Amino acid sequence: GKISTWQNWPEYLANLDIDIALAPINSSKFNKGKSNIKLLEFGALGIPVVASRFGPYLEIEREGVGLCADGVSEWKSKIESLITSPTDARLLGTIAADYTYSRYDIKDNWHKWESAYREIHSRTAKMRQREAGRLRSG
Repeated sequence: GKISTWQNWPEYLANLDIDIALAPINSSKFNKGKSNIKLLEFGALGIPVVASRFGPYLEIEREGVGLCADGVSEWKSKIESLITSPTDARLLGTIAADYTYSRYDIKDNWHKWESAYREIHSRTAKMRQREAGRLRSG
């Protein structure tokens, strides 16, 4: 399939029939601020991920939902381990999917967002009141 809009991306990605996803990034200030979107995209599809042991992908190793690597030999070893053990690769994909849906699915986590927005609203309202009082007294 062809990507015509960003809305087609999930379907397009699913139709690629990917066995193992790779998410390499360099260690830099810019990349440290990136999100874990590759874990979420591939995890939602049950595709095992090998990623750089850095920044947004540190949770992969910490949570046991994929593999992380540094350096060429470790990358090669991790990729080969998934190729030579498809059962382990499928299991890791299932673990990644379970993690992604349990941690990030909006259907199960909307209340966290609602709570966060209410807290932000409350704090900004208090800040505005303090600022208004300061301006009146100054």
